[in-house]
Amino acid sequence: MDDRERIQNELLEEINSLKRSIDGLEKIGSQYMKVDEKLEESESRLSRVLEAIQEGITFSDEKGNFYIYNPAMEQLTGYTMEEANAAADFITLLYPDPQDRDNALKGVEELLATKKSREIEAMICTKAGELKNVLIYSSIVPYEQANLFLSVYRDITERKKTEQILKIKEQRYRLVAKNISDVVWTMDLNLHFQFFSPSVERILGYTYEEALTLRLDQLLMPDSYALALRTVVEEMSLEEKREQQDPYRSRTLQLEEIRKDGSTHWAEVNASFLRDADGRATGILGVSRDITERKKTEIELRQAYDKLKNAQAQLIQAEKMEAVGTMASGVAHEVKNPLAIILQCINFLESKYSGPRKNIQEVINMAKENISRADRIIRALIDFSRLTELEIKKDNISSILENSLNLIGPEAKQENIEIVKDLNPKLPLVLADKMKMEQVFINIILNAIQAMPAGGKLYLRSYRATEASCKDYNQYVIVEIEDTGNGIPESNLDKIFDPFFTTKGAKGSGLGLAVSRSIIEMLEGFINIKSRVNHGTKITIGLKVAKGE
Repeated sequence: MDDRERIQNELLEEINSLKRSIDGLEKIGSQYMKVDEKLEESESRLSRVLEAIQEGITFSDEKGNFYIYNPAMEQLTGYTMEEANAAADFITLLYPDPQDRDNALKGVEELLATKKSREIEAMICTKAGELKNVLIYSSIVPYEQANLFLSVYRDITERKKTEQILKIKEQRYRLVAKNISDVVWTMDLNLHFQFFSPSVERILGYTYEEALTLRLDQLLMPDSYALALRTVVEEMSLEEKREQQDPYRSRTLQLEEIRKDGSTHWAEVNASFLRDADGRATGILGVSRDITERKKTEIELRQAYDKLKNAQAQLIQAEKMEAVGTMASGVAHEVKNPLAIILQCINFLESKYSGPRKNIQEVINMAKENISRADRIIRALIDFSRLTELEIKKDNISSILENSLNLIGPEAKQENIEIVKDLNPKLPLVLADKMKMEQVFINIILNAIQAMPAGGKLYLRSYRATEASCKDYNQYVIVEIEDTGNGIPESNLDKIFDPFFTTKGAKGSGLGLAVSRSIIEMLEGFINIKSRVNHGTKITIGLKVAKGE
């Protein structure tokens, strides 16, 4: 083989070798292209992930340069990655509170020292100046002899606000539960206690744990325990018809509870059912309030009321007796006349015993009539003076006024008083105590008689109330007693119903009108007075019409 052929072969071999090298390079280039494509795809996928994550994500070095700073971080802080990297001291911008800033810097040192992840809460300041609470999770990622920091920022501002609100509410609840005077409790439907408010220890002396072990019969006195059980049975039977019942109803009982030291106190207990989502009763919720002092006050008030009632009855009786004394001379005169006639009748019988039978019978009849007349007067006086309890019944007010007039009539005649009556006998019945209303009328008529020492006229009227006479006129019957006497000075009109106020000097007790008004008010009626000096006085009394009239 000559040199030329040899050289050609060598060149061909070199060309083939170069061709193989080129083929190899093409394969390597193709592989690199595939790697680049995968890297681009990974970067795109990472970018999409970072954009989708709701928490702020940063990737930075020890000098504070950011390599990753996702959109959520921009939204959280208001700063872009370019602005964060361009800031001379981004840590100071982000953490305005020195303590938070020191914690952040110490956190970096701790991460470098321990290589362990850490989680802290901090307050950051946004670009707009808004303060936000954040939870920061940080860890170290070693890379080419350097340490990179991966941090996740979660906005917990709303959570912190909620926690603060819950904390305040819990503090308030604990404060209320600790200091309220009421005891709040729950029990299941088997009547086993499940909860007590802290006030149970102050009110009953039991600790929370001790109170939970109590049986109902250990907590309540026997009568109260029986009442509580009866109420539970009633309510549970109503629950069987719950479609017809108010699910929010409650019951209030007054129960006598036993304290740990054995003493007792009264509690007002308001209880209702606890219910599930379907409205079925699952337990009982109760609030117990100590009413021992209230019960004591009620007893004292009841005793004071009884004393006042007795005193009032004594005043009424005293005024009655004063009226009886005033009427005594007139009554004596009225009784004296029939007794004299009876005596004459007897004398006649003695002298005429042998006379005609007819005359004897007439005399006997006359004697009987006058005995009956005297008996009626004496009985009326006794009835009037008798001490009686208030006894309200349906009665005819005109009839009561007539009876009163029968008792006081003799006094009026002696004083030369003309009585003018305009009484309606067909008025509806009123609610009245006959004896006490007679006392009222007699007191007022006696006052009228005494106001006319030189004689005069006394007008007595009864009628159905009109719109002009009183409010709610359809509910009242009116009685008017009007005289033509001296009248009452205007300066005394406001005092006329005051106890012990009198213009009669030693002759009066000052209780007549005060007692009269008290009686009328007990009957839910009213009394008014109008008077002019030297023109007389008119007293108007209204009594309630009885139901059904």
